[in-house]
Amino acid sequence: MESYSEYPEAREALAEMERGEASPYVDYPRTPGWYPLTVGVWAGALVLAIALLQRSTWLGALAIVGLVVLEGAFLGWYQRLHGALPSLRNPPAEFRPLFQRYAFGFCTILGVAVALWFITNPWVTAIAITVLATGGIAAYERAYAAAAIRTRARLGRTA
Repeated sequence: MESYSEYPEAREALAEMERGEASPYVDYPRTPGWYPLTVGVWAGALVLAIALLQRSTWLGALAIVGLVVLEGAFLGWYQRLHGALPSLRNPPAEFRPLFQRYAFGFCTILGVAVALWFITNPWVTAIAITVLATGGIAAYERAYAAAAIRTRARLGRTA
């Protein structure tokens, strides 16, 4: 039976294809230092906007729409900065556990938000979510950078 080791051109072509597929995950500009805190403040503001809905439907809805517009503007800017954004489908092996931990962390923070909402007040909930989301995103950013380094090393790429 023949193997790819007998065909160095085929082996190199497959390696080049894998490097290309990994590119959106590992070739990216550094995320700005303000990003984790901004995400945290945005999440806390969303909690307060939801609380505002209970008092004033119009103001609450306007606040939520404003936050969604800000998020959309950020995502548009970030996509222009980054180029092709990574997909959750078929990531390099180094990123799969990271994406799973992100989903678990998101669900955990959401659960904490719901619990705090019912046992405290919106201000306490918003402050807690701001802190948790900021810390969670900062940890995710560090883990993402480490996964990118491991992926580059496995694929034989430098920076």
